[in-house]
Formats: sequence, structure tokens, C-alpha cells
Amino acid sequence: MRKIFLSIFVAILMLMMPIVSSTNHLNNNEKNINESNVKNPIFKINQTQNILLDNFIAIKFDGEEEVQANTIKNNIINSNLEINMIELALAANVYNPQPIDMNKLIDLDTFKINVGSWDELNQLIEDNWKVENNQIINELFGDLIDYIVGLIKGRLGWVYILFKDGIKLVEDGIDLFIEIIQPMILQIAVYLVAVVNLIIAIPQLFKDMITELFSGDYEEFIDTIIDYKDETAQTITEIINFVNDIINNQKISNYLYNVTDFISWFDSNPWEDPIHISGQVIQNFGFLSGATVSCKNSEDITDENGEFSFTVQYQPSSDSIPANKSYGLHKCIISVSKDGETLKQSKDLLSYAFSGGYITWTFIVIKGKNKILSLKNLIQRIFTNIFELIQTIFQKIKLFNNTPLFR
Repeated sequence: MRKIFLSIFVAILMLMMPIVSSTNHLNNNEKNINESNVKNPIFKINQTQNILLDNFIAIKFDGEEEVQANTIKNNIINSNLEINMIELALAANVYNPQPIDMNKLIDLDTFKINVGSWDELNQLIEDNWKVENNQIINELFGDLIDYIVGLIKGRLGWVYILFKDGIKLVEDGIDLFIEIIQPMILQIAVYLVAVVNLIIAIPQLFKDMITELFSGDYEEFIDTIIDYKDETAQTITEIINFVNDIINNQKISNYLYNVTDFISWFDSNPWEDPIHISGQVIQNFGFLSGATVSCKNSEDITDENGEFSFTVQYQPSSDSIPANKSYGLHKCIISVSKDGETLKQSKDLLSYAFSGGYITWTFIVIKGKNKILSLKNLIQRIFTNIFELIQTIFQKIKLFNNTPLFR
């Protein structure tokens, strides 16, 4: 019986965790923002995400590797669960394959290959791509970095898509080299390696962009994006067109198509996509329906579950980072109001997102006589309701039988 009780208790705790952690999340953020002079937006995970990350490390790593993984995590995420974006970007670059100097592969003006033998090509790949004996090495911590980046993918928007799809093309390209390209003639192999090699520069691009943005080098941030779009993307397209004329292999053709599709996406200015806003408004242990939730010139009305969802067109303005540029982070403070009264707003430094991203926010509104209710009392009432629910469940399933719940 005690096991049954504990199972139900844990299950209900897990269901209630998003509410409690959202409350802590907002109050801690308010304290941190008021007490610091941080000018850059804050990227932060919540307690639930932190638990999932710890579980990921415990399952994925063992022994010394687990110690190293936790060290990497602690360098990136501080005790307030705030992410050091520059450290994250640096790690994304370190724990992923590195591009080969393109001049060692081909002459980009004439497309003449500069590699004299398979031994020379394989050595370049082993030294840079982290491939050894036809296997990708050192990818373990790369998985950890990818996981952490994924935790904040919403606010990263188009930058996350660039990183995620770039990494996927890197992995597919290296697998393609190992399985198919190696048996081919050297000349064709070098061209295909050059395509994969240019995609491998994505982690470096991610590192440069984030480092420049969060260290205040806004003009460099924009130049990095434009250089990749105008130079690297164009070079990849030219090489692919050249290779397509001399090769006939379905797997390679499919890969080149995926690369072309990726470049076309980047060329479509994804930093002009709308930002998606969603979340829920909770009031005194119920859901607040009929409230207006807005950001800039867009809004939605909460439904019977207090939920809202709408999109905001990118609007570069003076409070964008960089100012008045579409490439960077856009401020979108979310407000919830009803009957002409503003009830809550999202926190300033947590209200930035890249275009194409999303911000999810849970508002907890305390109204009327309960307005002075402290967080401590709020949580206490939540647990009181939990115990009442447990007691009701036991009564309904006839397991209670006047037996004391605790001994």
C-alpha cells in the first residue's frame, strides 16, 4: 500500500512541477535582473530541463567521462541555471569536427585539386574531421553540447536551425565519405570532401556569431553572417553544380540535394521569419480565460485552459540586438491583461528571441484577497491540494479503509 501511495504521490508531484518551477523561474529572474547590470539578454533553463540534462549525462557517460561531462556543463551553466552563451558557442566549436583549409583541397578559382594522393587526403581528414580508422571520434561531448543547445532552441530561432541542420549535414557527409566516396577516384572524392568540408564550418560560424553578439561586436556579428551567405554558400553551390555534371550516384545526389536545400533556406533570409509566442495564464489555481496576451502589435485571447498562441512579425527596432537589424535578437515583452488592467509581463532580459524562434511563458496571476499571498504560501496550498487529492483517490479505490496514511 505504501508503494501505491508513493507512486501516486510522485506522479502528482511530476504533474505539478511545471507550475512550481515556472513560479521559481520568474521570481529568481526578477531578483537576478534587478541586482545585476547585465545588458545582454539572459538565456536560462528551468529546473525540469536541468534534471533532464543531468539524467542525460548520467546515462550517456561513465567514470572519468561523466566527470568531464559535468565539468563542461558547469562551465556553461551556472548555479542560477543561466547559460553562458560564449562558453556554449566555444564548446560547440571545440567538440565538433574542424574544417580543412580549403586551399589544401582545391583551387576555388579553377576547381583544380591540390591533393596528390589518397594517403594525403585521408591524413587531412583524420587531422581535422576527427575520423580515424573509418570512424568518427570524440563525438561524445559533441552530443552533450548539441543537447544543451537544444534546450534553448526556441529563442535561438533561425540560428538553431542553422546549427542543427548544419551538424546533421556534417554527420551525413562524413558517413557518406566513409561508405561511398572513399572507393571512388581521387578527383571526384576531393570535390565531394570539399562540399562536406564547407558545411563543417557551421560550428565555427555558430561560435563566431554568438561570441561576437554577446561580447558586443555587433557589426562583426552581421559581417560573419553576410560573409557566410555571400561567399561560403556561393562556393558550395558552384562545387555542387560542377560535381553533378560528372557523377552518377543516388546517395550522393540525395546528399547534394539536401545541401542545396540548406543553402537555399539560408539564402531566403530566415532572420525575417515571425517569432511564435505561446504559453498559459494561471490564476489562483485555475486557468484565466478571456485575458488578452500581447506582444508588440500582435495578441491573442486565452481559451478555457488559459492558453494563448500567436505570432509576431520580426520588427527590428532600437531595442533589437544589434539595434535596428533583422539578423539579431528581437525584444518581445509579453503582457497579459484583462478588463483594462495589466496583470503580468515577461521579464525584460528573458524576452529576446531570434526570428523564426519561439518564446513560451507561463504566467501565474494572484488576484483579489489572495494578492498578498507569498510564494511560500502558494506552494504550501499546492501541496495541501495534492494531499487532499491523494486522500480522495484512496477513498475511491477503496484502499484507504480507515488505515492511517502515514505510520
